[in-house]
Amino acid sequence: MEEARDRFANELVEMMVKAVQSSSAATAQFHDCAQTNMSRLVSAVTDTAVRSSEALIEWFKRPDDRAQKSLTFGQVKSAVEGRFERQVVSHRLHVALASGPLAETELVPEKVKLYFDLLSEIVNNALKYDGRERTRIRITPYVDEDIWGFTYSSLCSEVDVWDRAVKGDPYQSLSDALFRDSNSGLDKIAAISASITGAPATILAEKRRRAFHLRVPIGLMSGGRANDSA
Repeated sequence: MEEARDRFANELVEMMVKAVQSSSAATAQFHDCAQTNMSRLVSAVTDTAVRSSEALIEWFKRPDDRAQKSLTFGQVKSAVEGRFERQVVSHRLHVALASGPLAETELVPEKVKLYFDLLSEIVNNALKYDGRERTRIRITPYVDEDIWGFTYSSLCSEVDVWDRAVKGDPYQSLSDALFRDSNSGLDKIAAISASITGAPATILAEKRRRAFHLRVPIGLMSGGRANDSA
């Protein structure tokens, strides 16, 4: 079954990428687009194809396949960097963890995929909207009264200032995650945060002059210590 899933993923991505590339030249000529712009579009669509195939493969996995192995937060970060390998290798992207035990924090096995999705969505949004040649993201844990989580900070080119609270509800199924209405970047992040905590959660986006901070709750504090949500 595992071999069949991998073969399906590879063949699906290959077919989707070939279809995009084969039509890109004709599309560029028809719309009089610059080849550079078309190459960027093809790259973006290719990345989307890869992410879509991963979601489809996850659909077919057995629950025990998803929950059999735990990883540390640092390992999940490395996996996400692998997903954005092209941007990392070209120095377009750098993700840093705050000093301390964060990198070695072990995650609950059945939530590893959620953490991967969470960090992937945050990185993807930063690459889209920071408006800078190079994207730098720093991840720092925080505690706010009875809630703990992570703050994701990055620089950006815009100088406007605003705060936005976005509430999310846990995903009920993979189809819900794929097709839920109002699934913007922040909506997705809030929903994944809620799925990790197992209850409705609110993320806080803080836009400052040329900086952006995103506070994402992960769990509740119990007796001064973080519970087992991680």
